Amino acid sequence: MYAISTALSTYTEPVVHDSRKLSMATDLISDSLRQTLQWIVYCVIGQSIVVFGIAANIVNIVCFVRQGFREPINVSLL
Repeated sequence: MYAISTALSTYTEPVVHDSRKLSMATDLISDSLRQTLQWIVYCVIGQSIVVFGIAANIVNIVCFVRQGFREPINVSLL
């Protein structure tokens, strides 16, 4: 236990002092490409998942209604 706690207490986070290295690391993609990718992810992919989820829930509701409410599990799942 002592060796582990000593190793953890001596660890320090690496610090970047050169601002040029930091700016190169943050400029991997341009702002316009980032905005385009965000739009694709949030609007296209996200909305596709939402529409699929709504359709799947409607199918589940229809299936449970057709089975009827004779069994308590159908009521609780609906």
